[in-house]
Amino acid sequence: MKFTESLTMHLNGGPEFSTLHYRVHGDGEELPITHHRRTDGSPKYLITDDMFHCEACGADFDRLAAGRVGLRDWLVEHAACAGTVQVAQ
Repeated sequence: MKFTESLTMHLNGGPEFSTLHYRVHGDGEELPITHHRRTDGSPKYLITDDMFHCEACGADFDRLAAGRVGLRDWLVEHAACAGTVQVAQ
């Protein structure tokens, strides 16, 4: 499965912070997974938070804590949660 992301929101706090929110797609289909990244606002864009979240089951993957180890496996596992997403009424 090929994973891609689409930017849904960028909040720019100038020199204080920059927050990016993404939707994750698997083979072009939107998955119940979001990706949130926050930087410190410096010119080097140092990442302070980098979290993936499965909306279907509530699981999180902290990319800063884990690095890239296990991310692809986590994405594959939670892409399967797509059939369990409940739509708010």
